Amino acid sequence: ASVLEEVLTSSDSTWGKGSHVGTCELVEKLGEGGFGIVWRAQQNQPLVRNVALKLIKPGIDSEEVLARFQREQQLLARLDHPCIARVFEAGLTLDEHPYIIMELVHGLTITRYCKDHELTLEQKITVFRKVCSAIQHAHEKGVIHRDLKPSNILVTDIDGQPHPKIIDFGIAKAMNHDGQTKLTWMTRHRRLIGTPAYMSPEQTMPDAGTDVRTDIYALGVLLYELIAGCPPFTQKKSLPELLHQIQEHEPKAPSLQNGDKPLKRSGLRPITDLDWITLRCLEKERDRRYPNAEALHEDLMRWEEGRAVSAHPPTSAYLMTRWFRRNRSLAIAIIIVGLALITGTGLALWQAQEAQQQLRDAEAVEAALIHAMHQASATKIGHAPQSYDLASDVLNQLKAGTFPGSAMIKRDILMSGSTAAMEASDHDMALWALEEALKLTEKLKEMTAADVAYNRVLVLGALMNAERNHEANERGQYWLASSRKSLGPTHARTLQLQSMTAEAMRTEKITGHLELQQDAVAKAKAHLRSPSAITIEIESRLVRSFDTAGRHSEALVLAEQLIPTLQKYYGTDHAKVWFMRAKMGDSMLYMGRAQEARTHLEGVLARQTNLFGAKHPHTLWTQQLLKRSHESAKP
Repeated sequence: ASVLEEVLTSSDSTWGKGSHVGTCELVEKLGEGGFGIVWRAQQNQPLVRNVALKLIKPGIDSEEVLARFQREQQLLARLDHPCIARVFEAGLTLDEHPYIIMELVHGLTITRYCKDHELTLEQKITVFRKVCSAIQHAHEKGVIHRDLKPSNILVTDIDGQPHPKIIDFGIAKAMNHDGQTKLTWMTRHRRLIGTPAYMSPEQTMPDAGTDVRTDIYALGVLLYELIAGCPPFTQKKSLPELLHQIQEHEPKAPSLQNGDKPLKRSGLRPITDLDWITLRCLEKERDRRYPNAEALHEDLMRWEEGRAVSAHPPTSAYLMTRWFRRNRSLAIAIIIVGLALITGTGLALWQAQEAQQQLRDAEAVEAALIHAMHQASATKIGHAPQSYDLASDVLNQLKAGTFPGSAMIKRDILMSGSTAAMEASDHDMALWALEEALKLTEKLKEMTAADVAYNRVLVLGALMNAERNHEANERGQYWLASSRKSLGPTHARTLQLQSMTAEAMRTEKITGHLELQQDAVAKAKAHLRSPSAITIEIESRLVRSFDTAGRHSEALVLAEQLIPTLQKYYGTDHAKVWFMRAKMGDSMLYMGRAQEARTHLEGVLARQTNLFGAKHPHTLWTQQLLKRSHESAKP
C-alpha cells in the first residue's frame, strides 16, 4: 500500500462488479492503497474503452483526505507525457466520493520486464532514462511522485521496444514556489507516506519536508535494483531497523551486491561510473544528490557513450580515475604504485602485493578497483605525486616488458594509459601505447572488428598529435576501406575512421577532404543517434574543413550552432566548448573581421586562462589567434 501503518477498517462493499461510477461500469478490482481502490472498468462515454478507475475508500471522509484525493486529480491533469498514464475524467459519485478515470496500463513491472526479457545492462539504462524523462516532466509541472517503485512503473512493448508508464501518483504532492512541499500527512500524523524500501531519508523523519530530490532518491533505489537485482536496503528487517538503515547506513556499491563479485562491464563503459551515478542519487543529504531528473538522465547518457560522468566526488582520486574511465585495470595498476609511494607502510605494500595478484585474474579486476579506490582515498592519495607520473611508471614497465598480467589486461592498460599520456601532452608515449594496444587488439580473439576500428581511430588521432599527418592519411585510407568491408559504410566506427581520415587529408591539403567530411556528417546524422558524442565529434571537424576550404562563413555558422550541443553534453565550461568559441574567432579572422574577432577572443582567452591555466594547449592557441587579430588590425 502507498500509505503504511494506516488503521483503515472500512470495507469497499459500497461498490462491486457491475456498479456504475460516472460514465463507467466496474469490471474487476485491481488493487487497493491506503486511501483508494483501483478498478478495471469499461467507460461508455465519450468512448467505449477499458480504463482504470480510482475511488476513495468508504469511511475515509475527512475533509483533509477528500481534499488530498481531489488534489491528485488536479496534479495528474497537469501531466502530458508518453511515459505517464493519462487522466481521462474526474468527478464525484452520487454519494459524493471522488473518483478519477485513468488510462489502463497493461504491462509488467519494470524489474519483472527486465528480468523476463533478459535485458542487458545498457538496455535497462535506456528504459530507465525514459522514466527519468517522465519524472522531469512531472517536476516541471510542479508535481512530486513520492512513491516511485517497480510496481508503479509498468513496461509494455511498442513497436518491439520497451515502453515504461508511470502510474499511481496517489501520494503525489504539489510544490510551492520554492520547490518545497507543504507539511505532509506524515508530518502531521507521524505516519509514513511511501513504500519503505524506496523512501528517502527525509521521508522517514518528521517535519523534514520533501522536494524533487525525494524522487531522485527513489530513482536511485530503482536504478540500484536494476543493476544489483535488489534494493540497497531490504525489507527483510523490521520496519524500525529498515528506517535506521535508510537514515544512517551507506549503501554498498550496486555492482558489488552479488557476493562482492562485480557485474561485467560492456564495451568501454565502466561499471564504477554507474556505481557513482547510483550512489549520488542515494546520498543522505539532499544537496549532494542530482538537483533534478534531467541531470541524472544526462549523466546516464555520458555513461552510455563512455564519457566522464559528473557523479564522481571531486577528489584527487576521482581526477585520477577520469583518465582511466574506459577501463579499470590501469587504475588498479596506478593505485598499486600510489599506495606504496604515499604511505610506505607494510599495510600499503601488502595491499600492493594483493592487487598485483588480482591483476592476473580479469574477473577480480572490477571488484579490486572499487575497494582500492576507497582505500586510496582513506590513505590520503591526494598527497601523491602528479597522477601522470604514476601512469608513466606503469607504461614504462610495459615498455620494458616487466609488467605482469595477461594480454587483455595489458591491452586495457595501454588503451587507458594513452589517455593519460595525451592529457599530459606526452604524444610520443601516447602513440606508442596505442600502437602496442592495436597489435594486441588485432590478435585477441575477444576483440571484435569494431574494437579494432576504434583502436585505429585513436592511433590516427595520436599520429596527427605527433604531426605525422602524411602517415595518418595513408593509414587512414587503408583502414577506412577495411572497415567499410568488415563493418559497413554507416557503422559508427567506420564513420569515425572516415572523419579522422578526412581530417588527415585536410592537414595535408589534399583535395576532397571537405566532401569526405561532409559525407561522414550526413551519414552519422542519418544512421546514428543525433546528437551524440560521435556526431558532435565529426561535426566539429567539419568546422575546420570549411575554413580550410575557404568557406569561412559556413564554418562560423556551424561552430555557433554546435556550442549549445557541446554545452549540453560536456558542460558549460568544458574545454571543448571554449575551443569551439575560439574557433569562431579563427573564422572571423579569416573573414577579415579582425576587430570583432579581437573582442571575442579576449573574452575567450580570459575564461580559458581562468579555467585551464595559461599553459593549456587550447589557451596557447587562443593566444596565437589573439596575436593574429592585433596584427590584422594594424594599417
